Amino acid sequence: MPKNPSHITKALWEGSAKAISDGSYKEGYGTAAIIVVGDLGQRIQDQVVAPGSTEDQSSFRSELTGIYTTITFVKALCEYYVITQGPLEFACNGLSALTQVFGHSIITTKDLGYDIILAARKARSQSPVIWKTRHVLGHQDDNKNHTIREWELLNIGVDKLAKQFLETARATP
Repeated sequence: MPKNPSHITKALWEGSAKAISDGSYKEGYGTAAIIVVGDLGQRIQDQVVAPGSTEDQSSFRSELTGIYTTITFVKALCEYYVITQGPLEFACNGLSALTQVFGHSIITTKDLGYDIILAARKARSQSPVIWKTRHVLGHQDDNKNHTIREWELLNIGVDKLAKQFLETARATP
């Protein structure tokens, strides 16, 4: 977190803030990373472990964890800096997770990731920002003939953070 996140809080007020998340999963362990970008490229980033037992883990759960963490973090930032309005554009390469959290479908306890979906929906409903979402294609750096755009570049960065943290977190008790 920057010592003075004024460019991020200003961007939240003015509606130019952006956020992105991604999840990573390997061998029964999941992590996620988030990046929130403000004016002048100022950013906040974080990494988290996906909650649940080994049997609960999946790439979908890791994606949901990233979305939930982003919403919760932005909500806390708004509360701390008394930000009461403003749109925020949020992107994720997990289309199914994005649809489950920001869509209006009815979910049940039988749905995969029910606990995180429900928590994310509740946090979103309590957030003062208006969430505009976008699906961004992942792994565009694998295509050498593709010109990487801003959201794809952010996705590459957040994907790296989630993968790096996966290895660190798995090695830490």
